[in-house]
Amino acid sequence: MSIQYSGYNQYSGKKTSGFLRKKNLFYAKPEIKFRTAGLSSILIIAVCCIVFIMTYILTQCFSYSRPEKINQIRSDMKIAASEFSFEDLGTSLERFSASLGIGNLKMYNHKLGALNSVSFSESTDLIIETNEAINENIYLKGYTGTEYNNNSWNDFSDSIYKAYNNMFDNFYDNKSFPQDMLTNYIISRYKVNLTEIKIKSQYINEKYNYIPYLSIPSGDITYVNDTSVKLENLKEYSFMVSTDQINENNFINMLDDIDYEINSSFDQYNDFVYENYCNVPDTKSMNKLYEQFIENSDILNQDIYQKLQSIKNILSENAEYTLNPGKTPKSEDFVSYFLTENHKGYCVHFATSGVILARMAGIPARYSEGYVLLKDDFNNKNLTDKKTYKIEIKDNRAHAWAEIYIDGLGWIPYEFTPSGAAAFNDNAEEVHTSISQNTELSSTINTTVSASLSETDTSSTNSNFSSSESKLSESDSNSIVNINTHVKQSTNSISLTVKLIISAICTIIFIIILILVKHIVISNKREKKLSDSDNAKTVLYAYDYIIKLLEYININNNNITHIKFAEKIQKENPWIFHENEFVNATQTALKAKLSMEPITDTEANNISELSKRTAVKIYKNINMVKKIHMKFIKNLI
Repeated sequence: MSIQYSGYNQYSGKKTSGFLRKKNLFYAKPEIKFRTAGLSSILIIAVCCIVFIMTYILTQCFSYSRPEKINQIRSDMKIAASEFSFEDLGTSLERFSASLGIGNLKMYNHKLGALNSVSFSESTDLIIETNEAINENIYLKGYTGTEYNNNSWNDFSDSIYKAYNNMFDNFYDNKSFPQDMLTNYIISRYKVNLTEIKIKSQYINEKYNYIPYLSIPSGDITYVNDTSVKLENLKEYSFMVSTDQINENNFINMLDDIDYEINSSFDQYNDFVYENYCNVPDTKSMNKLYEQFIENSDILNQDIYQKLQSIKNILSENAEYTLNPGKTPKSEDFVSYFLTENHKGYCVHFATSGVILARMAGIPARYSEGYVLLKDDFNNKNLTDKKTYKIEIKDNRAHAWAEIYIDGLGWIPYEFTPSGAAAFNDNAEEVHTSISQNTELSSTINTTVSASLSETDTSSTNSNFSSSESKLSESDSNSIVNINTHVKQSTNSISLTVKLIISAICTIIFIIILILVKHIVISNKREKKLSDSDNAKTVLYAYDYIIKLLEYININNNNITHIKFAEKIQKENPWIFHENEFVNATQTALKAKLSMEPITDTEANNISELSKRTAVKIYKNINMVKKIHMKFIKNLI
């Protein structure tokens, strides 16, 4: 077909063939390629139009309707497009991938307030395997945000940790870390039953281990600052976990009777915590929040538990839980806008605001993200033939919560979300938030499970560490939502004008990318040809390049000899060529074209450099519009 529409099938009046013969070989003339490509494109477009029309007719005749799954994908993609935000590009791209069924890719970002609404896709994020049921809901922590700034959770700067280098060095020397404080305290103080939990992440680009509270990891461990631990394998790993977890009742009991001797080696760490984890940004919005909710209340005179309850009351009285809170305006602070203007949010809003208010009240606090494993997951449905449990943790089990620091105990998970899926609350609400990468401390130690188990078996305990009955039911968990995949429902409709503007912007961006790619390809190709190993080819290409540059500024050879043309241009345009530059270049080009005498490296290099200088001079001498046209449309420089 290509040959049929090529130079062999000449237009009327054209006598020459579309091929050149060299000995017994035939070569297509250059114009054949262009003509073939053009006609082939027309043919492809025509076929596509015919297929589209026939498909439409057949679907109408047979009353065809798209499968529900396809409709859902279309709906998800529309909503993902309507929610697209360059401010939170990572989350937007992740929702697009989720809408296309590519749910095992995760973007890592902690920008707050960039989403209008949230939903979930029911994709499996983690697979949990264990031999024994857990008596309470378990937080699985992946990320810890330590510094709130510019509507985002971030890690402390290196300078903060460097100021306490000696303290962290002592942690490694003594193999005693802040991450283990709570577990060590519980194991030392209470009778604890441990069972192994195996965790397998389904994300192909996973960056975190999801750490259960009251657990002992297996294998080599890297302690990440004072926030989390990282194992060798991010995809599959295991922990020995307490079958009883912290809840409202045993939390109160622990506060009433803390044995400070157990973690007495962390006295200096207490100073670090109070110096850094009680800080909030020094801004007008933060000052107003302090005046409104802290300074003008009795909260500063309360004990730690009363403060936490007061903060929960502040949040519940000033904000309602919703999956459609809208975005936080760029000019507004995320927490201030949530509590004083919008009054709507989900767990990310409540957890972030709870941490900020706790810090203002003098309680060290930080922000955590991960997943929640529910007590009700340990049911017959998830029981295998081997009488072990295999539980799929869906994306709707992701969650955000707070961690508070208690002297002598360490960091404890605390739930500020009114409908949080936590051990402290009744109803289930888990929100999938993206996890960003922490800065690691580059020291790894081995912690053996057997040593900790030995401590558990031989320790003299005062009481059992048991949990109160959880009120969270399996039916409640159906209300769980996902913030980091794609959105199914959105209350904010997008007008046709906005859609057209977005489409136009996307089209323009696509065209610009194509133009840039084409420019880069042509420029690289030109550079290669101007430095060809065949000097004759280099000379002819460079001369042809100079002619094209001159034609661009309307300097043409009007049927005069090459040498006379060169002399004329040399005389009339001294700003382009100096002395006999162009004349010499023309003579070299004629030599390469007509003479059997070889072209020297110097001759080839001279004309090659002349062509580049000519391009630069012409480019600098034209206006901005012509510059853009010359560079990106004509690709002459």
